[in-house]
Amino acid sequence: MTGDKVCASHAGVLKSMSLTKLKVFTVLLVVAGMTGVGTLVYQTQAAEEPKPHKQPAAKKDLNTKTGTILLRRQDVLVALTPEGKKETELSAPMNTGLRLGARLSPDGAQVAFIVGDNDNRPSRPPWRWGEVQPPVPFKAVIQRLGAAQPTTIVSLPAHDLMLTWAPDGKRLLVTKMTLPRGWSFETMLVDPATGEKEQLDLPADVRVLDWSHDGKTFLVVQRQDKKYRLSLMVQGDKKVRDLIELKKGFLCTVARFSPDDRKVLYIDADPTNKDADRWGWSDKVYLLDVAAKKPEVLGGFPLNGRAQGGVAWSPDGKRIAYTWKQLHPELLKKELLTGNDLMLETEAFLMVADADGSNAKTVYSDRCDTWMNPIFFSLDWR
Repeated sequence: MTGDKVCASHAGVLKSMSLTKLKVFTVLLVVAGMTGVGTLVYQTQAAEEPKPHKQPAAKKDLNTKTGTILLRRQDVLVALTPEGKKETELSAPMNTGLRLGARLSPDGAQVAFIVGDNDNRPSRPPWRWGEVQPPVPFKAVIQRLGAAQPTTIVSLPAHDLMLTWAPDGKRLLVTKMTLPRGWSFETMLVDPATGEKEQLDLPADVRVLDWSHDGKTFLVVQRQDKKYRLSLMVQGDKKVRDLIELKKGFLCTVARFSPDDRKVLYIDADPTNKDADRWGWSDKVYLLDVAAKKPEVLGGFPLNGRAQGGVAWSPDGKRIAYTWKQLHPELLKKELLTGNDLMLETEAFLMVADADGSNAKTVYSDRCDTWMNPIFFSLDWR
């Protein structure tokens, strides 16, 4: 299914809505039909041809490494060069669909991404207040770039799921939401080769967003007094060290450590953009100095754009990447949006810029027939 068809399929149900009813859109896919929650492992052959003897080449300067950008565009994962040239694509395994969350391994050779079942789902009555909802049968898929089949598929039932790689690339850190409508998480380490799981002793009220490159610190979001804070946790210490208060809820938070772990790139709301903010669409990219705890809106961020999809650092830390979607100022000023308003072609862009946001350049783009629907969903660069 193409991106335009995916977007168009949702447009017909949005006939008319008031401001108070259009604050949050949540797509809940209750998925069933799994036979157990065990680990499924698929092995692939990756034998290499012996290489002829060559004269030793001059050592490469690691700072010249450009790496690979991984972008989820609609229902595929696209691997790109930093100039926007497509290298390869990955799709979800048969009878599954991509969900939020896709990360490249530290060496850029493997991808870990989240899927959910698509087919053979039994119908069930709508959720009623007081019911205990079963967890969604999510799975983490580990696959080498360019490979036709996954290396490993791990069953991880949860009400929400987020993953990141350990700095050495030997394990995945997985954060599972354990309550359907609550703030409770379970954190575990998963072996990407075997699917073996190991519980990690972290507080239940924190959600891990990233793991520092030196392996010592987790970047987390924590809720305190109905507010959300971006914070740090040093391994082996359960104390949460506050960085800043976020202006938007945790589900919208995307944050990444810089390669030297001194800065954080993240997405948050911008209340100064009043028309967009009252609809909940004012998100921008922020740059945070960890030591100073001082966030700033990324320089050069488009005035008519909403940050959506993700942020990432280049392997050498000299550049960044982010995605943004076009806003329509004339619509943001309205008190009521109709179905005709929403049927408006909208573009999204992948940008590569210097570490401070300067010299930004569009390297990839896509479009959708309905401006409410996401176009880019996740981003990474290794």
